[in-house]
Amino acid sequence: MFKTKRLWYPLCVLVMAALLLPAIDGVSAAADKKNGSKNKATESSSTGGNTLTGSPLTGEDVAAIMKPFAPDIKVIYVEPAPIAGFWETAFETQGKKGVAYIEGNRKHLIFGRVIDAATGDDLTEKKISDLNKLDISKIPLDNAVILGKPDAKNRVIVFSDPDCPYCVKFHQMSKTVVEKRPDIAFYIILYPLVQIHPASFEKSRAIACAGSNEKALKLLDDAFAKKDIPKADCNGSQIYSNMGVAAMLGVKGTPYIILGDGRVAGGVNDEEALLKQIDGK
Repeated sequence: MFKTKRLWYPLCVLVMAALLLPAIDGVSAAADKKNGSKNKATESSSTGGNTLTGSPLTGEDVAAIMKPFAPDIKVIYVEPAPIAGFWETAFETQGKKGVAYIEGNRKHLIFGRVIDAATGDDLTEKKISDLNKLDISKIPLDNAVILGKPDAKNRVIVFSDPDCPYCVKFHQMSKTVVEKRPDIAFYIILYPLVQIHPASFEKSRAIACAGSNEKALKLLDDAFAKKDIPKADCNGSQIYSNMGVAAMLGVKGTPYIILGDGRVAGGVNDEEALLKQIDGK
């Protein structure tokens, strides 16, 4: 997550996969017949400043187009995209929700990002975040190490691994944010990625057994600084609980950042980007 780079391009789609769909003409023809369109090639509509050629794209059309790539697809919505000539569709596959763009003539399907040239905002990321909101009430915060004031208005939940290099960078950024913004607090859930960081489990247990939040923060800082920390003097059952919660939420990597409204933050390479997401901008 943390490795994602923020790209500043003109308003365009950054193509991850642009697929020519010659077989889709049959789908288009069927849709035209269903919608009573007599001349698909010349029919056009304008919605929200986006002129779209062809008959309106339905959920059934999207499912037919995308099933070869995602057989279990469920279409959530279809609406005009923020780029001319394309429809935007939200979908769910394999338990995850995403966004794709389909050309009005049904010829191209694009999985990628739409960036607003004026603001640099990733419009696709905002939609994906909204679609994949988590129920934060299911996350027990009693086990969290708190960076900032516990009564801060804005809570950010972070699943973090003491041996994760990207977690180190995010933790340093979090410290700067808390110094500047006392209304923000980070609730750090220790989540050792034992398959790639075998030693992180014992470090997480030691931090969880610290006895106070202040001591836990100090041990976490030491762990991030690659200093030796004392062994755990309790069973560290909190860490097992944290790992269970992470599995339930589908957390695969760290740092995994969840905002106060349940959105999962992405592309937070710098303080400005993080604050924009926290503030909902």
